[in-house]
Amino acid sequence: MANRVAVVGSVNSDLVLRCSRLPQVGESIAASGTETHNGGKGANQAVALARLGVEVSFVGRVGDDADGLRLTDALKAEGVELTGLHTSASPTGMAVILVDEAGDNMIIVNQGANAHVTEDVIAEHHDVIAGADAVLVQMEISPSAVRAACEAANGMTFLNPAPAQRLEASVLKSVDYLLPNQTELGTLAGVPTPSNETEIIAAVQRLGFAGPVVVTLGGDGAVAVVDGVVMARARPPDVDVVDTVGAGDAFCAGFVAAVTAGAALDASIRFAVACGSHATTIRGAQPSMPRRSEAEALAASVAVDTVATWNE
Repeated sequence: MANRVAVVGSVNSDLVLRCSRLPQVGESIAASGTETHNGGKGANQAVALARLGVEVSFVGRVGDDADGLRLTDALKAEGVELTGLHTSASPTGMAVILVDEAGDNMIIVNQGANAHVTEDVIAEHHDVIAGADAVLVQMEISPSAVRAACEAANGMTFLNPAPAQRLEASVLKSVDYLLPNQTELGTLAGVPTPSNETEIIAAVQRLGFAGPVVVTLGGDGAVAVVDGVVMARARPPDVDVVDTVGAGDAFCAGFVAAVTAGAALDASIRFAVACGSHATTIRGAQPSMPRRSEAEALAASVAVDTVATWNE
């Protein structure tokens, strides 16, 4: 089992507007409620890992402001090790999130202090990253920092390429596990969003990525593709969805927690889907991150088909 996971990523204050439906371009609609939650893909994943019982170190930046203090205190309260989290001159990152009655969302992010997570920051905290048994990175920080973090890692590397953007081949060569959703996979591969397994396999092959690509499919679960073959697929349990914000982060954390504990690929996807499913049942990003007992309770209801066997 891994002793420690280093998460390199973003910290945001989430301003959530509840509405009956998502607006169309140019349309103004009334919000039914406003909430403020702790967020940021990196911070969400760090909190989820900590709640799942993993020892976590975090590398990132917040602003020297009230939001930064609140978010730092929240991470500390979850037991996340914060040697690599410092303040910058820019304000703390912010996400404005619209959530409709079905739980679907639209998100706009202002990087703020997250833009200051640079190659220099990675170099400053090289020991935190290189000394970890696994490193988890997302794309709400600069691409150069993502590359530097993956290259600095001595343990397993997991990349959640969100928000979606094209990546240099050199970055992917430093990654062991790639964790995109369908849209992100399409962007990485330079193709339209794949809508079925055949198109997913084609997009993965176009990437030329050698390791497992675990693609989340929203309400349809997830599939794992290796060497042009679907190795496993998982379908989520029936839950009452109230908010999908943070579900992808919970999935990534669950997958990393399972893999670093030595679980097989199919078992890791089962646990990850359970984590993501739990997150959809609670409002807000970090508030919805699951604890191990909650994820394990749902995992028994996740249907998994093991299609093929992968030898690492």
